[in-house]
Amino acid sequence: MLELFVKDLSVWVPTLELESDIQAWADGGETVLDDGSAPKVASVPPAMRRRLGRLGKISLYVAGELIERNGYMPSIFCSRHGEIQTTIQMLKDLIWNDEISPTKFSLSVHNAISGIFTIANKSDLPTTAITAGEQDLINCFYEAYAQLKTGDAKQVLCVIYDEPIPEEYQRYCPLPPYPYAIGLVLGLEEGIKCSISQVECGGGAIEEGSIGVMALEFVKAMLKKESNTELKINSGETQKTWKVEFENY
Repeated sequence: MLELFVKDLSVWVPTLELESDIQAWADGGETVLDDGSAPKVASVPPAMRRRLGRLGKISLYVAGELIERNGYMPSIFCSRHGEIQTTIQMLKDLIWNDEISPTKFSLSVHNAISGIFTIANKSDLPTTAITAGEQDLINCFYEAYAQLKTGDAKQVLCVIYDEPIPEEYQRYCPLPPYPYAIGLVLGLEEGIKCSISQVECGGGAIEEGSIGVMALEFVKAMLKKESNTELKINSGETQKTWKVEFENY
């Protein structure tokens, strides 16, 4: 069993600007409509901010909020697809023999956003960029736990972010339904206690329509102050399930 404490939280999803909007979304009473907006990222200098795509802005927005409230700490940036919109566009440019922008290329690599975060904040603390498919939240938590147990840090910043893949590929991967960024400050004591364990499941694959984004489902359950929840994904023709128990609200 993995035990971590959530000390602080920041959430960004399109059109939900107020805390009451985020709570209504978690409770199931607020529909998310992707209007193409992106937050203002005050923590990043203007010259650097202009180079950021939408995914970079939303992830650095939640990171900036948590750093402002909690100070600097080691960080983990986790995304299933990363800057896939930029990557696909560059591949199309190659097909049509168009020139590829060096700036776009440099910002398409998976650790680009975490790199800009450290440069913008002049931080020399460790930062890690990971991708973990549908298990983004779980593997981000394992990475945070390892850092907290083996390093000197008392808390770790985790930023989980993603956006829909281009429309022509969505039949292969329909999630996430809209862009999002979740920021969590994790520690080994103080805060909301989260106990996570994998449940043995012998059933077949879950219908796609009943699967949510793991990080979003986790945050919704926590904001609703549920005592426990289950996070499910498909793994081949079977399903994987993790049970999360919450304490200390």
